[in-house]
Amino acid sequence: MSYPYGLAPVLRDASQLSPASPADPPFVQLDRLSKHIPDSDLVKAAAAHVKPLLGDKLWNHSHRAFLFAAYIRQVQFGDWEWDAEALYLACLFHDLGATEENLKSSKTSFEFYSAVLARDFLLGHADGKSRPDLVDSVCEAVVRHTNFVSSMITVTGQLIQLGTLYDNIAQYRSWVHPQTVAEICKAYSRDAWAGCFHDTMKREIELKPWSHTTIFDFSADEKGVTAWDHMLEDELGSLVRKQGQEKQQA
Repeated sequence: MSYPYGLAPVLRDASQLSPASPADPPFVQLDRLSKHIPDSDLVKAAAAHVKPLLGDKLWNHSHRAFLFAAYIRQVQFGDWEWDAEALYLACLFHDLGATEENLKSSKTSFEFYSAVLARDFLLGHADGKSRPDLVDSVCEAVVRHTNFVSSMITVTGQLIQLGTLYDNIAQYRSWVHPQTVAEICKAYSRDAWAGCFHDTMKREIELKPWSHTTIFDFSADEKGVTAWDHMLEDELGSLVRKQGQEKQQA
């Protein structure tokens, strides 16, 4: 059976997967990873639509998540049949329901509302309407990007989980080369993202005490929440210093 647009099933529990280089992954330059960002008319329209709605922090998080996911697929799971357009669109829309305005606009959990917003927009575009399987892949991934149960999931869904978890809490940190991480974070600034993410989820629970977000523990102290940001700042600082030394030696 053929599974287009990254709809092929894989295990949901990433700890049960078999990455190719979990302890010593190779460095991949950001320029190479960025070539995976698609430029279809649908992507251009979607990006123009969501960028002003997301704001800089969510926009940058969406791109870091995509690039981490693209790296993990390329390096760790090269045999997976993925679809860069489906993954990129899913990353663009996955947190649209978590903006302050949209948290107040719907009583549904932010992941579900994000998928509704994605589906409405994508099917309203001729290119999306002509490719319903692409739209379904995007929306399935958006709905399930925080669905951490023992089950199967699509390739697109697993990749967005891996990309967002890497950016949010550094899960499976060793799967991505530190210099690749630093280059991605230099291009798409974190700006204390972990604390922002933490506060947004607490905000949803405040507004929607029945939401899916209540399955997670957001009681961690601020020092613990921001530890990943501090580690990345150190890695980015090391990269900048290394580049400066190389320029002096050239």
